[in-house]
Amino acid sequence: MSTNYFSFISRTEFDKLVETHLNNMSPNRRVKAVLTREVADQAIEILNSSNANASPKFKFWVQQTFSLTHTGKAKHLLLKKSNKPVCVRENMYDVIGSIHENLQHAGYAKTFDELKKRYSYIPRKLVAAFVNACSFCTSRRTVSTPVSVTPTIANKFMSRVQLDLIDLRTRPNGEYRYIVHARDHFTRFSWAEALTDNQAINVARFLFKTFTQFGPPVFLQSNNKKEFVATIIHELQQLWPGIHIINGDARDPRSQGLMTRGNEILKNKLSIWRASNKRQDWHIGLPLVVWTMNTLVCSATKNSPYYLVFRQHPRRNFALFSLLYDAKIINEEDLPDGILAEDRESEGINDNEQDADCRDNDRGR
Repeated sequence: MSTNYFSFISRTEFDKLVETHLNNMSPNRRVKAVLTREVADQAIEILNSSNANASPKFKFWVQQTFSLTHTGKAKHLLLKKSNKPVCVRENMYDVIGSIHENLQHAGYAKTFDELKKRYSYIPRKLVAAFVNACSFCTSRRTVSTPVSVTPTIANKFMSRVQLDLIDLRTRPNGEYRYIVHARDHFTRFSWAEALTDNQAINVARFLFKTFTQFGPPVFLQSNNKKEFVATIIHELQQLWPGIHIINGDARDPRSQGLMTRGNEILKNKLSIWRASNKRQDWHIGLPLVVWTMNTLVCSATKNSPYYLVFRQHPRRNFALFSLLYDAKIINEEDLPDGILAEDRESEGINDNEQDADCRDNDRGR
């Protein structure tokens, strides 16, 4: 870990959060609540040698709670329950900050959810305090609106795709002035691309690339005028002879609400990406924002859009690869024996670790 400073929260502020978190506990719980590197090294020594100098009670706790993994000559501590690397106190600022930033400052629940998939021993309350202290999150915090209880009007992936153009002419990125955003109604899976203009042919070319990968939808619906969608469908038919798509009802409030929320999520996360990276070329950040939207869990479906489409979770073992990189292992033939067997990454979150506070991805936080 090498990060020394995040613009949205300083290391000094984070250290104060840790101290406050620990001070709220009884003294005998603090040592085991947040592991320091010193305690982790002592645990590694116990697991590596039965002759380690420690109290029998501490030895028993270590042996029941942790296991070891090897990356090259280095040894790292894993929590037995989750088989995830232990994050020591000295690394928490970098780990939490990096993941929170990579998620374009998603709320505490989604940040904690992502951390649990990669690491162990990061307290939930500490993550909540971190996000609450994040200057980007507090400045962009909005009041959540209730999710509509109206039944969905799609029951399969690519049954109904919604389309919209986001006008960014007031914030142009060189030649790019629009974003075309398509969203599957059933899974909430999104596709987006930066455009130089709002011509139907360019929107059709974007959809052509998408539909030739995922298949055409039954309905194509937009909050824009039906005539605009009709033109796009006509252009698609020129690119893909024989394709038939039904022009969806633009007035359906159930579809309008979903697309409106999706656009707000995309714009908000893109704005955060620009601010956190101090960059104006938002077309570079757009794919990263869409990836984040597609891989975060939506409480309405209880899964991420990515999982609902591909029936597998995106790779989460970045912690393992970070350890391998630190050990300067970059070639497959240099991998330690059994390292892939040890990478038994869960295809989701342990039932006992489910985050009951997870909010709907459609709320954008």
